[in-house]
Amino acid sequence: MIFFTSLSPSPKAVATQLACVQSWLDHGHRAVCVQGYDEDIAASLPGEVCVVRVKPTTAGVQRKPYAALDSILDAFLDTGEEHCAIINGDIEIHDPDGLINASAASGDLVCGKRWDHNGDRAGATQFPSGFDLFVLHRKHAVSVPRSMFVIGQTWWDYWLPWSCSQAGHKLTTFPAPVAFHKRHPLNYNNTDWQRMTQHFLWLTHRPIQSIPTRVSGEIHKAINKAIAA
Repeated sequence: MIFFTSLSPSPKAVATQLACVQSWLDHGHRAVCVQGYDEDIAASLPGEVCVVRVKPTTAGVQRKPYAALDSILDAFLDTGEEHCAIINGDIEIHDPDGLINASAASGDLVCGKRWDHNGDRAGATQFPSGFDLFVLHRKHAVSVPRSMFVIGQTWWDYWLPWSCSQAGHKLTTFPAPVAFHKRHPLNYNNTDWQRMTQHFLWLTHRPIQSIPTRVSGEIHKAINKAIAA
């Protein structure tokens, strides 16, 4: 399967991201990194990783020139493949039973939560508030309206499954942990989160005065309910 991501341009994240990308390759997956033209992290990647350069990025809107979720979905559709995975760049996979490949057969949007650890997967605990790995099909990609969300930052992991659920697609999850994440300081701050919450409110025609934490909780609950249905 092709794993699509967009790597953080932060120099502090390079080593961790490279190790994570290598874990995807070690499982036999292919990797495509969608990056801006003004980023040089691609030079550090293994030769078999495909780099897709896109413009514009979120330069001037977010703190770094991230590639938009839209660009990743477009890159997937351009391949002609029927399904793919979209994954955060700091997620290592451990999937000895091939659950990721097997999940594509359902035709559902598969939403994977990550398991956080401090360097030892044996002590990992599930991160309850978001999603870091999706297996999706072309029908899902074309169901996601255009937005300013970016992978690795806030709200993209709600926007993707929520949009697909609203379009009538079934959501499921993996039967066992496959996505692992080494804890690190947050890559966003409250201002970033508030800004993207406002963007979600605008996209969904909700009152701009809505309480952000209430909206976030409502959407997360709706996604989890759809997965459990």
